[in-house]
Amino acid sequence: MQRLARERQKLDFPFAFINIILLLLFFFIVTGSIIGKNETSVAPPLTSRLTTERLPRPLLVIDKAGALYLDEVPTSLADAIASMERVGGDTPAPTLTLNVIADRTFPAQRFLDIVEAIRQAGVPVRIVTLDARAKG
Repeated sequence: MQRLARERQKLDFPFAFINIILLLLFFFIVTGSIIGKNETSVAPPLTSRLTTERLPRPLLVIDKAGALYLDEVPTSLADAIASMERVGGDTPAPTLTLNVIADRTFPAQRFLDIVEAIRQAGVPVRIVTLDARAKG
């Protein structure tokens, strides 16, 4: 008895590959997001020590007594504003934002006065805060 040789059918690899990609695409469209919703609702933990290496720069720190430090160098409010204006250059609005953080026991009215003086000088200001809901 003679065996009939059948030709093996070759699979069309690009067609199968495209089908898999389309199925994955449909899956991600239907599920909505790769990131879980509870991942974005959790506040990150706080450390027991505040390390200034990770805070945004330039950073104006106001301590309990009201002393100012611009990137860890003691300064006055006028010198900090002048230094930010020099960094901004001749453009009408400086492109660099001054980040300000104050000790939690520093009086709020004095803090607002400092921030307002910086803003009146035309320097963009960002207030850096910690999450008050975190216990530690």
